[in-house]
Amino acid sequence: MNNLQNYKDYLKLNFSSISAKTYIAPVEKFFRSYSDFNQETVNKFFLDNLETWKPVTRNKYIKDLQRYASFDKITIEWPKRKKENRDFKQYITEKEVIEITDKISIVVTDGQRSKVFLLLLFYTGLRPKEIINLKKEDFKLDERKLIIRNTKGHKDRYLVLPKSLISILKNYFEVNEHLFNFKYSHITYLFEKINEYMAPRFKLVPYSFRRGFAHWALKKNKNDINAVSVALGHKHRATTYLYTEIDENEAFETLKKRIK
Repeated sequence: MNNLQNYKDYLKLNFSSISAKTYIAPVEKFFRSYSDFNQETVNKFFLDNLETWKPVTRNKYIKDLQRYASFDKITIEWPKRKKENRDFKQYITEKEVIEITDKISIVVTDGQRSKVFLLLLFYTGLRPKEIINLKKEDFKLDERKLIIRNTKGHKDRYLVLPKSLISILKNYFEVNEHLFNFKYSHITYLFEKINEYMAPRFKLVPYSFRRGFAHWALKKNKNDINAVSVALGHKHRATTYLYTEIDENEAFETLKKRIK
């Protein structure tokens, strides 16, 4: 008999709702195949997926199942993690965001709502689900402040709203009782339409905007990585460094401008 429900309760008490769902998913997948959690079933689980999982997926399952084993006080000899070959993650620029949001009404019927969502996605760097969970009272427009409640560390954090966004938000709030009132599936649909009809220079996903915010905010804050890390809600600065990576061409052009 497994201890899955107690583990779910533990995650709800100690992590944000988003993190809890992320951590429990691999464990639930395991228990859909096996009723017992022991060395034999763990070995079979990883062998069954040996040919299909990429290194990053395999490593995530190891980490999340280790967390469960630790909770349930079960000793397991885990398979070795595989080296992850990370690809450079592209990001959207402020100019591209403006171009897309100015034309968004052409490709979707809820143009105003989608525009505000995309602008918040870029100018706050929030995760999509964090934006969906926002309420009107979280916005202190006169102070240009946005309150993000119940974050991963169960602490509120505060973000600065750019001046250009204040009037857009005020106008939106006047005619919309609820902020967005849509599910994550609508975000998937929105990005499918953007990629299909707007032909961006690379396939856009919500995190392209979050990474774009990281680069934009880093320049605005004179390369203060600590301020950007706090804004993104990162626990470790190393994660923020990954968000602000630049490719070889950008590195060359940056150095070319600075080296006289």
